[in-house]
Amino acid sequence: MSIKILNYATEFLQSLRFVDFIDIGVIAILIYLILVWLKKARVRLVLVGMIILGLIYILARFFGLYLTTMVFQAFFAIFLIMIVVIFQDDLRHFFERIAVIGVTRRHRAVAPFAQNTEMLSSALADLSRKKMGALIVIRGTDPLDRHLEAGVV
Repeated sequence: MSIKILNYATEFLQSLRFVDFIDIGVIAILIYLILVWLKKARVRLVLVGMIILGLIYILARFFGLYLTTMVFQAFFAIFLIMIVVIFQDDLRHFFERIAVIGVTRRHRAVAPFAQNTEMLSSALADLSRKKMGALIVIRGTDPLDRHLEAGVV
C-alpha cells in the first residue's frame, strides 16, 4: 500500500510542469482579488445567500428533485444579471483595479500628517467660533468618488 502511494507521488511530481505553477498562481491571485472585493464591497450577506442557494441546488440534484433543479437553474441565470445590475459600481471599481495592477499603480500625493491635522483643527476652530455645524468626512481606504457623484457637496 505505501509503495503504491510512493509510486503515485513520484509519478505526480514528474508530471508537473513550470506552466502548472503559473496556472496555480494566476488562479490564486484571482481568488484573492475576488475575496478582497467581497470584503470591501460589504456583500457578505449576498455571498452567504448565494452559498445557501448553491447548497440547496446541490442537495436538490443529489436527491433527484427535478423541478427544484430546473427552477434553480433558471433562477441562477436571472440572479447573475441581477448581481451585475445591483453591484455595477463595485464591479467597475474591481475591474479598474485589475487594469491598474497591470499598467501602473496610482500614486497620490499625501500631505504630511501634521499639515492635515493643523488644517482640520483650524477649520474646526473657525466653525466653532461661528457656532456652525458640519459633516466632516476623513477619507480612509474606501474611495469617496461614488458618494460625491450622487450627493451634494
